[in-house]
Amino acid sequence: MPGRLHWMASRWPSDNVLFSKFKKHLSGTRFSSVSDEKTAAENWLNGQGRDFHQDGLNKLVLRSDKQI
Repeated sequence: MPGRLHWMASRWPSDNVLFSKFKKHLSGTRFSSVSDEKTAAENWLNGQGRDFHQDGLNKLVLRSDKQI
């Protein structure tokens, strides 16, 4: 089972890889509520251009193709 867990965990990139730009954007920011955090995340994602989202989808497809 430990080998399987490692395999399953390694199938997906860490949050650090996925959200590095977002983490840089919010570096040092403190929120007073979870709602404020959610709003900041939504605003940041909505502010990204089409290329940002298309690039993310393309990378997701490439990663999933490697796993199949």
